[in-house]
Amino acid sequence: MDKWEGIELVTKSLDQQTESRIGMLLVDALLVFCITAGGMGIVLSAIDSDYQTWIVELVTLVASLYVAFLYYRKWWENVGYILLLVVVFAVGFGMQSYVSSGFYSVMNDLMESVSEYFQSNATRSYGEKIADANLAVTIAMSYIAVAASVVVNIFVSRKMRYRFLMLVVFGFLFLPLYVHLEPDMFYVVQFFVGVVVTATIAKMAIISRQQTMSDTNRMRNVSFISLPIE
Repeated sequence: MDKWEGIELVTKSLDQQTESRIGMLLVDALLVFCITAGGMGIVLSAIDSDYQTWIVELVTLVASLYVAFLYYRKWWENVGYILLLVVVFAVGFGMQSYVSSGFYSVMNDLMESVSEYFQSNATRSYGEKIADANLAVTIAMSYIAVAASVVVNIFVSRKMRYRFLMLVVFGFLFLPLYVHLEPDMFYVVQFFVGVVVTATIAKMAIISRQQTMSDTNRMRNVSFISLPIE
């Protein structure tokens, strides 16, 4: 084998590693998207909030891809988080009225749904500065989706604390089910697919690490016996 063949083999190996890395990050991004969009969709669809669903879904997908690929390179992880933080603060400061008004609108929808269940006379108590509730909720939920994607990505990409996701499932489903609200089944399936696949991958990663440690310890305890040479 000449040096050019060796270089070609090394190049192919690096290309395969890069493709594998990209594939893993794409899977992580889809899981982050399913959990974030599904979780938010469960609550918002259960209380019949009025907003542009496709915009929030699109923003969540883009945010999921962005935060997942932050782990592609170490330097990009540091730079990417700084850029994301700057954008989040800038948008939050510049569109503060829309974000707060949209959030209050969702809270009012939630209070109305709970009020109907308990047959009380609660009214929309949170002040909404923006008259166009649809636009305000769309902007607010898009903003929250970006922040939520960052948090979910930490658990998905690091493949750890999968039990925490089980608590998240209970949290998102408890209130709608408790007050007999019916979320859109599309979001329920989307959310559960993301959580179950993430928990499965995390469990497999833990088993793999334990097996690797066990094999390492076993190799350390192996004694080599030299046979006499006749």
